[in-house]
Amino acid sequence: MNTGIALPDSSASLGAAYAFADHWVIRGAVNDANGVIDKVGFFDDGAEFSTFAQLDWQPSIQHRYFKNVHMTFWHVDEREDAKVPSSRGIAFGANWTFKEKFIPFFRAGWSEGDAPLMNKTATIGLIHRFHNSDLIGLGFNWGDPSNSALRDQYWNELFYRFQFSQNLALTPSVELLIDPALHPDEDQIWAVSLRVRLSL
Repeated sequence: MNTGIALPDSSASLGAAYAFADHWVIRGAVNDANGVIDKVGFFDDGAEFSTFAQLDWQPSIQHRYFKNVHMTFWHVDEREDAKVPSSRGIAFGANWTFKEKFIPFFRAGWSEGDAPLMNKTATIGLIHRFHNSDLIGLGFNWGDPSNSALRDQYWNELFYRFQFSQNLALTPSVELLIDPALHPDEDQIWAVSLRVRLSL
């Protein structure tokens, strides 16, 4: 996830994508800008939209998950009840797989407005894929908050994904947040998590 993009938690949306020339994919979507994860609604607060358009390039459609470069343009309307002004921005992302096991990745975002958490953000990292499909990864992130009163934030994560079967994966991770923007009294915050992915 790119913290430089203002995305609703969960909302009604309409999207479409089109692939052409085997290298390019264009996609876009319109969402309810006021969607929240604990409430099911359909534009209950009026026609305030979150929209994006994205252009992807890959060597071929078959390699789109392993070798991909994309540019995203987004906009969110002013949310009157929430008192959040309109915002807009651009985001860039790339990942490339070498020798089927080394996967460097990069993300960056620039935005105007108070809707996203960060107005500027950049992430770099590296993932190593083992022959049994296990993954180990390390990522680093810097963010410049949209609230100018908050300090720059730095984040690091180390994770290992155990791929027990095609349908089951467990991913323990350790995260270190340095100068957390939303916790100005803390210099460091450590977090340990366990993610479970089960597909049927």
